[in-house]
Formats: sequence, structure tokens, C-alpha cells
Amino acid sequence: MMRSLVRALAIGAALSLATPVIAVGQDDAAAALRARVRHVFVIYQENHSFDNYFGTYPGADNLATAEARAHGFRQYDPIGKTWVTPFRITDPDIESPSQSRTIIPAKMNGGAMDAFVSTQERLSEKKFDPAGARDVGLLTMAHYDCDTIPFLWKYAHAFTLFDHIFSAMAGPSTPNAVALIAAQSGAITDDLDPAYGPYSETDKRYQVPQRYPTLMLALAGSDATQATNDTEGVARDLGAVAASGREPIPWG
Repeated sequence: MMRSLVRALAIGAALSLATPVIAVGQDDAAAALRARVRHVFVIYQENHSFDNYFGTYPGADNLATAEARAHGFRQYDPIGKTWVTPFRITDPDIESPSQSRTIIPAKMNGGAMDAFVSTQERLSEKKFDPAGARDVGLLTMAHYDCDTIPFLWKYAHAFTLFDHIFSAMAGPSTPNAVALIAAQSGAITDDLDPAYGPYSETDKRYQVPQRYPTLMLALAGSDATQATNDTEGVARDLGAVAASGREPIPWG
């Protein structure tokens, strides 16, 4: 779809060069694009850098370039007392290195881009034992390839892959997600927990449990007899759902 947009732009440019008497104006070009492009999908993946997903994608500006190897390609691992370079991983379920607004600048180290491992290890030592902290630190240098994320690589091949698009700010998900839609994030600089919970960390002042029947459980109607694959907190709702007398909804 994005390539259709590029092709439409190229066609418009070719027409203006080939037939200078009949100039294609901006309104005509916009109309032509609208006629050809029905939908634009932006795949916005959080918590991963470009190189983490496409570090070895053929033809992209990634880990294979001289620019990438010029700074930050080799980083010191304080816990393991060794040096580390980018390496491939296959496990899709991993711990997430911090993207906090206060942590990212320290990792970037004034543009040297050489403190991702060391900064993450120091931070992770507050949560894990040394071995666990080292594992998370090393993940900042890890990357996937098409074996683990085949669909993303297929989309990149079939449509358009932007290798020089950067997040609006060096920080976490919420402000960048807001900026994706609004072109700015205002005063939002970090991820915000809901006002009344649940929270990422325990809040001793107030915490309102957010427990509701899942969609699949609610749609089960009178067939709702067990909480298999549902949270323990909704087990008490089974009686009320089953007693509703509502016929199950074939949601699948």
C-alpha cells in the first residue's frame, strides 16, 4: 500500500515531465493518490529498536553498515567483565529493557551510544540477581531475524520499511503513541498508571482491583461453568453469568 503511494507519486512526476503543457497540479496529484490508495496501515511496534527487529534485513541501513559499526557496536558488560557485540536471539518471550525517559539518555551517553549494556545492568540489579541483571543488560544488544518474526519481515518485503524514522522522543510507549497521532505529546513524558489502579508497582494509599469477566466468559452465557483460562478473580462471577439464562454467543 505504501509502495502504491510511492508509485503514484512517481507516475505524477513522470507525467509532468513528459507533458509539460498539461501540468499536474497538487489537487490533481492528491485526487490521483486518493483514487489509488484506499488504506494506509502504520505498524507501530513498541519497546523495540529498528535494529532489534531488522538489524540484518537485506538492503536496510542497519547493523551491517559502517555507520552502525562506528559507535556503540561494541559495548562493555560490567557484570560479565567482557565486551559484547550484537547477537541474534530466537526467544520471543523476553524481559523488556527499560525505555524510561530518565534511563534512555544515560544509555545514549551523549551520543556515543555505548552505555546501553552497562546502564541497563545497573538498573536491573535493583530487581534481579547479578545473573538476571546481566541477561537483561545483554538484551539491549540482541536482535531477531526472519526466523522469529517472519510476518514483520514479510510486510517489510511486500510493502515499505522505513529505516530512518525515529521516535518523537527518547522515552517510553505512552508519549510516543500520543505523538504518533497528535504529532506531539504535550506534557506527557512517561507511562502513566490508571488513576485508581491497577498499578505496575504496589500503591499503599489506594488500589481498586480491576477484575471483570473476560469477553469469552461473558459470551459463554449459561455455558459458563468453569474459569479455565480466565483469571482467578472472575471465578465468583460464574454463577451470575450462568444464571443469566442468556444463550451462548458463537463469538468464534
